[in-house]
Amino acid sequence: MRSSAFSGGFEVVGRIVRLGINVRREKRFQVGSLVAALLKNGGGHAKYARVHRDDLISVPDSLPPESIVCIMSSYATAYHAIENGKKKGVPLTGATVLITDAGSPVGLACVELAQLEGAKVVAVSHRKYKTEVCSMNVRKWFQTDDKKSWDLILGKIHVVIETRGYQHIDASSKSMHPDGVIVCTMNTTMDSTVDNDGYLSSLLKSQWKIIKARCKSEQVISIDLLDLYAKDRQMYEKSVTYLLLRLQSGDFNPLISDRLSLDSVPLSFKSTARGKYCGNVVCTPWAFDDLPEKTLATKASF
Repeated sequence: MRSSAFSGGFEVVGRIVRLGINVRREKRFQVGSLVAALLKNGGGHAKYARVHRDDLISVPDSLPPESIVCIMSSYATAYHAIENGKKKGVPLTGATVLITDAGSPVGLACVELAQLEGAKVVAVSHRKYKTEVCSMNVRKWFQTDDKKSWDLILGKIHVVIETRGYQHIDASSKSMHPDGVIVCTMNTTMDSTVDNDGYLSSLLKSQWKIIKARCKSEQVISIDLLDLYAKDRQMYEKSVTYLLLRLQSGDFNPLISDRLSLDSVPLSFKSTARGKYCGNVVCTPWAFDDLPEKTLATKASF
């Protein structure tokens, strides 16, 4: 009987160890090829994952799997958030972009990608992440609960990127320029800001705050990477391929805070909820088994 146990991990990078008969005939993929996939139902926190060929993306052998998996999640989300913040596809050069929770994986990626666009980045985060965020040469940084700093940017922000989907949307919506836009990223990874009532309660509160924000302004856009993938896999794959090319060129470098064994994953969620990490946390199932390099290394971030 097949187990019904849920294994987390939506983004995976690893080497193919076995091919179905139809895939062997097509010769699109080979055993040993490095590939990536977005698993809509999870399953990445494991040593092996079964993936349909249509969900596989060929990735360069020259790039570290840990960095690739960050591109699959944090950077892909940031890329689509920034693209949706543009007016008619015009680059954000010279625009003032506010990024909330800038110390989160998506927040850090948004800072990097917005700066590549030539935007003036205002970053908001918890004070414990100040060093990492300010090291990225943002135009302005202030602490999340700094009311005076929020007041100073009222009506001045062209693009707001809410990386938690809802947490600061009341304040950030007031900071928005009359012609501005708010982009909320939703549920791309396990949310570390879950309240005491549980994950479902936090999700419902998130959706309700976004509905209220939309009542104030039509310029509120939600980005859910899994939803985007379900609607247009080709767009997702092209955006990942583009970002991998930028990564190869050295345009940015994902911050990886920790690499975990499978056994460490449950405890790491608690550490994430306490704000221990600034950046990406990656599960490397094979790295702690002292296996030869040629052996499959399936990796997943969360």
